Amino acid sequence: AIMTSNMNFADIIMDGKMNMIAAQMAAGENCQSLENDLMRLVEADIIDIQVALDSAKRPDAMKQELIRKGYMQG
Repeated sequence: AIMTSNMNFADIIMDGKMNMIAAQMAAGENCQSLENDLMRLVEADIIDIQVALDSAKRPDAMKQELIRKGYMQG
């Protein structure tokens, strides 16, 4: 994951709330997760859905996003 340094991330890390990092990244405009980039590649028809699922660090989240965007059925 790529994130820019800001007070929100610093506060999360200093408070030991590591489970909140993914949500903060999703809300951040200068943040990029592996799953976001995999979705971009699926949308650009550069990789297929199975490659995205196999490559994701969080395949369950990737699958839910693929379903939400209509690339898979739940």
